[in-house]
Amino acid sequence: MGYPCLYECEWVKGTTTKGRMVVIVDNNQWDNYEGQFNARLFRTGTGRWEHEDGDTYYGEWKHDKTNGQGKYTWPDGEIYEGQWQDGNKHGQGKYTYPNGETHEGQWQDNKPNGEGKRTFTDGTYEVGKWKDDNQIGVQQYFSKQGKHIENRTYEDHVLIKTEKII
Repeated sequence: MGYPCLYECEWVKGTTTKGRMVVIVDNNQWDNYEGQFNARLFRTGTGRWEHEDGDTYYGEWKHDKTNGQGKYTWPDGEIYEGQWQDGNKHGQGKYTYPNGETHEGQWQDNKPNGEGKRTFTDGTYEVGKWKDDNQIGVQQYFSKQGKHIENRTYEDHVLIKTEKII
């Protein structure tokens, strides 16, 4: 790691199994982790991590990175709950933005990619495909009551056509 660390661990037959790690990282801030470790003291299995700035993560780890199911919370109210791969949002998940909007669907490399649903603060929502956090092709737009209101067509990340549904 290269940073000063303090470990308090349980050992079974000479191998760490679970415990606590406190690390002093960049700008003299601390990270705290409580959970499972492997024999090389990498976070693995299930654990809870928090950073001095207020970021927290609770979920699955593999090879010292978030992998599997987990929930990450930022101090401004952002939340991602879903699947992770090698430290990135990847797979099915739900992201809540600070303003209350949500995006639920497929993620790849930390961005919405594939089928998804974006719910706006007024309760209306849009369903369709995303590529690198941008709508692509035809999106179906619904009222908060679930009535299909219009189809919206996006090209090169720009809304190019709106078709009202009668």
